[in-house]
Amino acid sequence: MNRKSILAAGLIGLAFASQPVFARSIEVPYHDLNLASPEGQQALDSRVRAAAREACEITAARVPLREMVTQRNCYDDALSSARKAVANVTPAHRPA
Repeated sequence: MNRKSILAAGLIGLAFASQPVFARSIEVPYHDLNLASPEGQQALDSRVRAAAREACEITAARVPLREMVTQRNCYDDALSSARKAVANVTPAHRPA
């Protein structure tokens, strides 16, 4: 975490035993952001959300409801995990 990146991890398929379970981590760089500013915090949140969408394979394509629910659960879990990682950013980079 202190290497100026945050990992957003996605878990897919936990709710449906018949589907394979896999995890994917995506590095979210923030070395170029000033996390003491609202703009920097918003930019990091935007990157984290984009990484969670990618990790959970969320696209604009239509998918069956069951898959959509699984993707949404994955996205929520990934965001929760990433936001915990953001909270553990070194004090020098933590928002004021």
